[in-house]
Amino acid sequence: MNSEVKFFTAEDPNGWRIYRSSLCFLLAKVVHELYPKALFRVEHSFGLGLYCSFSAGPSANEGITSDQLKEIEGRMSELVTKDIPIERRKISYTDAIRRFQESGQEVKLELLKHLNPPHVVTYWCGGFSDLAQGPLAPGTGVLSYFKLIQYKPGFVLHLPDRSEPAQISPFEDQPQLFQIFQEHKEWGRILGVNMVGHLNEIIVNGDIDNFIRTAEALHEKKVALIADQISSGASKIRLVLISGPSASGKTTFAKRLAVQLRVNGLRPVTISADDYFVEADRNPLDEQGNPDYEHIEAVDLELFNKDLSRLIDGKEIEMPHFNFDRQKREYKGEKLAIGKDQILI
Repeated sequence: MNSEVKFFTAEDPNGWRIYRSSLCFLLAKVVHELYPKALFRVEHSFGLGLYCSFSAGPSANEGITSDQLKEIEGRMSELVTKDIPIERRKISYTDAIRRFQESGQEVKLELLKHLNPPHVVTYWCGGFSDLAQGPLAPGTGVLSYFKLIQYKPGFVLHLPDRSEPAQISPFEDQPQLFQIFQEHKEWGRILGVNMVGHLNEIIVNGDIDNFIRTAEALHEKKVALIADQISSGASKIRLVLISGPSASGKTTFAKRLAVQLRVNGLRPVTISADDYFVEADRNPLDEQGNPDYEHIEAVDLELFNKDLSRLIDGKEIEMPHFNFDRQKREYKGEKLAIGKDQILI
């Protein structure tokens, strides 16, 4: 009533999320069908796709063979051809517990263990069910474009580029990024948390303080290792650049790194790219017409590069300060120069 219906395509960000989530659901269904005792997780994004871990059973090592992968991919394609409906169902909490117990889906039980809603929203498809994590496609028939690629120890669910949703692009390896994800996974093992249910259990048992302290110690140790790497090449290194989106912890990380570098006998100096934001009339706009502070041109690149070059050359600059209330850059007479034995962060 009094509404307008619009259809999502895979080019739309929301439509793309639905497509990706629906493929994950189909993959989970097929793995559960072919290898009911397997431990399977969609772990993290990787390039255009998602990295998945797999082990044949609770006591088996992580890993998947090319034959197993072909079997899973073939069955997924078969179900796409059959176009089986994917139904959204709201069931009682007790029915959800019973259903996941019968199907051996322990992870789902862990998530529901600390909840007690009157109803649980699930998706069903050909005898398989899963907790709803957002809307899915109405059936398997639209999930035509995907590829499973072995990437030891697991595999990648490779997806099309959103700009070309009907074409599978070549897989581009990112070994350094993957190593970071594996390190994150190892941290999870050390902390005893590799899924949300485990974290809920720690909170309920009153052990969250130890968890936080251990996580902080792991992070501080990593920062110290990075500082050691920088210090070992300090005679050649003048500049350390830290990148990341808004609220990702760049400033906090920069301060911690500076402390560790001082422990190693260096005298680091930190500056923030935020102070080099352009003023409101020059700021790029996003699709909704709002200021886009993530855009590279939100920073006055010409001035930023000029000041960095002058500092590295041993010259003095006047530091800008960006007034976020007035959306203007201000100068307060603060001068900055770095010595030959100093590193700029």
